[in-house]
Amino acid sequence: MSRHRNVRQLKLEDELDEEEDVDYDEEEEPPSPESSQFIYQRDTYPSNDNRLPVQPHKTDEGEKSVQQRGDEGGQYKQQKPKTTKPQKEKPSPVSPSVENLRLSEVSKARTNSKSPCRVGSSSKSTPTNLEMAMNAPLGQKKPRVRPSDIARPLNLVVVGHVDAGKSTMVGHLLYQLGGVEERIMHKHRQESSRKGKSSFAFAWILDESEEERNRGVTMDIARTTFASPSGRTFGLLDAPGHKDFIPNMISGASQADAALLVVNATRGEFETGFGQGGQTREHALLVRALGISRLVVAVNKMDTVDWSKERYDQLSAILSAFLLRRAGFESVIFVPVSGLLGINLTSKPEDGHPLSTWHLQRQSLVEALDALQLPNQSVADQQPLRVIVSDVLRCAPQSLVLNAKVSSGHIEVGEKLWLMPEATPVTVKAISIDGASSEEGTPTKKPTNEKVFFAGDQITLSLVGLFESDSVFPGHVLCRGGKELLIPSQHFSAKIVTFDIRMPILKGTQAELFLHSLRVPCVVSRLCAINPGAKETEKRNPRLLLRNIPALIELRTELPVNVEPFARNKTFGRLALRSQGETIAAGVVEQCF
Repeated sequence: MSRHRNVRQLKLEDELDEEEDVDYDEEEEPPSPESSQFIYQRDTYPSNDNRLPVQPHKTDEGEKSVQQRGDEGGQYKQQKPKTTKPQKEKPSPVSPSVENLRLSEVSKARTNSKSPCRVGSSSKSTPTNLEMAMNAPLGQKKPRVRPSDIARPLNLVVVGHVDAGKSTMVGHLLYQLGGVEERIMHKHRQESSRKGKSSFAFAWILDESEEERNRGVTMDIARTTFASPSGRTFGLLDAPGHKDFIPNMISGASQADAALLVVNATRGEFETGFGQGGQTREHALLVRALGISRLVVAVNKMDTVDWSKERYDQLSAILSAFLLRRAGFESVIFVPVSGLLGINLTSKPEDGHPLSTWHLQRQSLVEALDALQLPNQSVADQQPLRVIVSDVLRCAPQSLVLNAKVSSGHIEVGEKLWLMPEATPVTVKAISIDGASSEEGTPTKKPTNEKVFFAGDQITLSLVGLFESDSVFPGHVLCRGGKELLIPSQHFSAKIVTFDIRMPILKGTQAELFLHSLRVPCVVSRLCAINPGAKETEKRNPRLLLRNIPALIELRTELPVNVEPFARNKTFGRLALRSQGETIAAGVVEQCF
């Protein structure tokens, strides 16, 4: 039989008439007095009273304690009260009294005891690398003097407009000086002729990559050394001329002591390179902005104009006015040459040559380079150590090999230095220059002075430390700690001169900052003044900067960079700004904030 009701025959009227459940309808009777005494009555208090009363604990006089269960029978026995000796009560654990406790009362301050959860929250946190570098002891430096019998190589950067013939001219120069073997030159001639580029044979001496040879343009800095017939040594940096590789050119120019500007004498080609958008003008301004004041101008491809004296004089006059007045070079030497034919590179032309009829008692290209004087490094030798990283050759977790230039001071093997701006502690393991290395712990018969390298030296460093992959790049600087430490900055002011810009410079303009070997993005955070320092024409807080005007601005970078005021360090105080593929300004650092 089903437990459920049959709802099919259910009558609604009968269901409604049925009496409701009496359990819910009967009246509740009050409890009797005998039962009321066993009902718990809770006291009520006003809500604004924060005092919690505590009822005293009541004990019955006849309370009996229960002893432990007996071994036999498992029954409980009653313990009789002891009357022989009054036993002292054992001190109970100290607990805070809850009497007169107010909920709104502020809790007491926490004690100074170091609980496990608060041990690491000490006010004295672990010092950062920068703090350790600033507090590092400088130590006692040994007096070092530059050897007078050792001539330092002159670092020369070759710049100029694309297709001016820079690589061909330099390659032919190296070949005439005996820096290229005959079998290698024969190989270059055959390979270039096979590809239909026989005129590029000398350029391939420096352009070694397959992409450079296929495109016919230099893309990266080519480094080599050569010695002139007089015995002077040169470190050569062949820079790319294409506008897409100007950052590489700036990197090479930042390492040089002098510059060789190559221009194309072909009619129409010179005007293209020197006009708006050409690299001749921009390269010259950048080289001067980076601190190079001595320049040799090679007027190349003179054979295409039949060695015309009028054309040579015309180009010399145009360039002299620009380089001496506008760019501000101290000295400029002009030399007519033909890089492809090798005329007037290492020796004067023979009698009967068209050039010999009007280029009388003048010098060849090598003779003009020999006339260049090295910058005076006596002041830089006494300044704090600054070694600028120009290229990273190998980076391992515990070792680093890089190319660098000693900007100031002196460096030797075994020194403990700091790699800025991260302030990474490193130790100099080995230093090499021109193939001659000095390594820590290696016995040598050479004088001790040869293990010390001074300002202006191009060196290869081997460092020991802890390095992260891709954490070191050109623009890093090695220095000592303490008072000689280079403090990085990401906000500084600069006095600049704008170039022939197409768009004005505004507050918030984004640009690329070029500083020694460094290349980082930056923002023009403030336009301070136009013609700063001039009482009559100075204009403060301008809205924009137009072309070819001096101005004072403030710059910000995303991360701290290695920069110093120009008055303290000229190398670290020169800068250039580029935006949208063109150089918009150059100047010097005024103040670091």
